[in-house]
Amino acid sequence: MSRFSSFFLSLSAAVGLSVGLGVSQVSASVSGSASVEVSGTLEEMPGVPNASFENVNADGTAAEWTFYSQKVYAVDESVSSSGKRSLRWQNTDENFYALSKAVLSGMPAGSGARVSVNIKTQDVTGNGGAFCVEYWDSDEKYLSGDYFSGASGTSDWHRVAILCEVPENCAKATICCFGSSGATGTVWFDDIQIERVRLSSIEAVTTDCYRNQTAGGPLKVYVGLKKHGIPEAIRTQCRLDVLDASGKLIVSDPEAAWKEDSPETLVFDVDTKPLKPGEYMLKVTVPRTDSDEPDVETLPMTRFEKMPERKAWIDAHQRLILDGKPFFPMGLYTLDLTDEDIARLADSPFNCVISYHRLSRETMDKMYANGIRTIYSTRFWRERPDEGIAGAVKQIGSLKDHPGILAWYVFDEAPLSFLPNLKRHQDAVRNADPSRPTIAVTDQPQQIRGLLPSYDVIGTDPYPITRPWDLTLKPGQAYEWTKATHEAVWGTRALWQVPQLFNWGIYNKLDIPPETFRRPTFDEMRAMVWMCIAGGGNGIVGYSFFDIVHRDPPYPVRSAEENKTEREKHWAEVVKVMREVERRVPILLSIEKPMEIMPEENSSKAIVHRLYAFEGKTWLLLVNTTEETQKCTFCSSEGKTLSILNPEELKEAGVSVRGNVLSAELPSLTPVFIQLDSAE
Repeated sequence: MSRFSSFFLSLSAAVGLSVGLGVSQVSASVSGSASVEVSGTLEEMPGVPNASFENVNADGTAAEWTFYSQKVYAVDESVSSSGKRSLRWQNTDENFYALSKAVLSGMPAGSGARVSVNIKTQDVTGNGGAFCVEYWDSDEKYLSGDYFSGASGTSDWHRVAILCEVPENCAKATICCFGSSGATGTVWFDDIQIERVRLSSIEAVTTDCYRNQTAGGPLKVYVGLKKHGIPEAIRTQCRLDVLDASGKLIVSDPEAAWKEDSPETLVFDVDTKPLKPGEYMLKVTVPRTDSDEPDVETLPMTRFEKMPERKAWIDAHQRLILDGKPFFPMGLYTLDLTDEDIARLADSPFNCVISYHRLSRETMDKMYANGIRTIYSTRFWRERPDEGIAGAVKQIGSLKDHPGILAWYVFDEAPLSFLPNLKRHQDAVRNADPSRPTIAVTDQPQQIRGLLPSYDVIGTDPYPITRPWDLTLKPGQAYEWTKATHEAVWGTRALWQVPQLFNWGIYNKLDIPPETFRRPTFDEMRAMVWMCIAGGGNGIVGYSFFDIVHRDPPYPVRSAEENKTEREKHWAEVVKVMREVERRVPILLSIEKPMEIMPEENSSKAIVHRLYAFEGKTWLLLVNTTEETQKCTFCSSEGKTLSILNPEELKEAGVSVRGNVLSAELPSLTPVFIQLDSAE
């Protein structure tokens, strides 16, 4: 959660917390009427208890609903969109946060639904009124959820909706109506509806070419399906058609290859060399077992005679190419930057920032003069998407000539239910400035594939250290999320990961003891950064500069001077971690082919790895993802005799070679980079 717009996303039902820190001073909100595009007829389904809040208990509360505080919730008999009553949330304390919740009976596992509610607002601040549908397994464990937030300001009754896909292993679905954490004002909710929708079996379609652009040559088309175990009869009928701009069929490929390691993925190979330069449409057809009407998805593709000149773009190795040269982003999230902040960054390994505040030209001029570039934040999707998109286009038009802008930040932790407008946003930003990539960050790894049409570069933000709703999380989550992200996009997108560098206690607005929280240690930060790289990361943008340099957690209580000393210590540790990365950047950007070295069967799975080659030598990155010592063994699959060329750098780990086998014993959370050669 690089922006914390959905802080405390899904705490346990016992605590009764689901969404929304929405710290207004940190960022603009990602919010909106999560309007959805649904084809065909909507069939209304039963299953919402007391959907219009007409039934009340003896104590005046809404029947069949659970309220985790009577302080902010009440049935209002003077305001309604239909009938006589509505549910009112009214809050004057931005530090108070509580939910209302009901169990839905009309959303069976594996089904699709459009869930909507009428909302009215008065003087609402922050991320505003919100509602969500969350899914739980038979053990009451949270699976996933679909979320809406952003009903802010003052507005009359209007219907907002989210498109929901119920997990196959869902045993229970719940709905929450609430005000986001940090919000104040009054929100009324009324007339909740669930409508059945037919969901496509196709989750995503993409290619292995940046922005589906090619100057001729082979192109792979990846099609992700939502269900495993597709019948053979269906597999053989899947088809890819290439259509020209007029819709004329140019090429048809009925032979898809199924990825053995990814049974829900089929791959088509297209030779684009014979195609004339121009615009094309890739049309994927997948038959269904429950209908004669197949699922169809399309994807635009451009064939150039020669690729256009661009300020920055992503190459076939998922490297950022900036001004014609490979570039490894090492950044931090920021707010506004003072001259002192810029000087601090200039004296560090960091080469870019993502600022939630729209930096002025003057500030970016100073940054650029000091080697600091900007991933510029466009207007995140809001309740009025047309205004947001128009604002983004206007902002880009006035700034795209600035040499310090690296990429455009298109959204932050927006849920899949926002996809139609996120796609519009992405297309508008691309058209406004075709010469730079876009980046998005999500805290929902399971939605990465579905969100593919809405970004060029993706990042996920695992923040496991004293994460409030799951204190059992370990640093290894940084690797797990990165690896899952890489696999979700089939390796077709650059990954600029967002590791945790902050103390969760800074954002605690709940009744959780402040001593619960702490910042990551040096060893944890170091390990998590290298885990992000080992898992497939092509850049690092840590969260966050302002938390490290300008904010103090409420615990432990220190004097102003002691807090300053701690901030400087924290900053020094972060810089030390990134100096290690900076030193290895030539290796991380190299596209030479390394030796084939594989872990042996008895090697600890807790030690993760990534192979590189630079200047003719192989480099093996190893990271112990656990807090216990782990052992691993790797061997040359070609039987080559191995030799270690940098033993002086490996003192913290027991590393040795014998013939074609390398052995290592890594202490807790230890990364090592081993330079290897083979005997002739």
